[in-house]
Amino acid sequence: MDIAALRVFRTVAEERGFSRAAVRLFRTQSAVSQAVRRLEEELRADLFDRTTHVVRLTEAGKTLLAYAERVLAVTDEAERAVREVVSLPLHPLLSDEDADRVIEAVRASVR
Repeated sequence: MDIAALRVFRTVAEERGFSRAAVRLFRTQSAVSQAVRRLEEELRADLFDRTTHVVRLTEAGKTLLAYAERVLAVTDEAERAVREVVSLPLHPLLSDEDADRVIEAVRASVR
């Protein structure tokens, strides 16, 4: 299960439709459908009840959405933390070895 697929899944759930999700994600409707279908195949569960113009989460979809929200929140937090570390100027007198230790310590605290 990859992060990009979870983002697509969450967007379809939020938008209650594949076409609206595609517009929001700047993707084609078929690409969004394929991403969700792969996720459903991987999990061996239907995530959406597809009827007419509206899609609704199934019970499996509701369960996944709760976890997806948590996973994506942690992923976003980790990305922000790494960007902060990368953008922080290190002291000019800090050796490369010490700088590597500082960066590794920060990374370890985010894990």
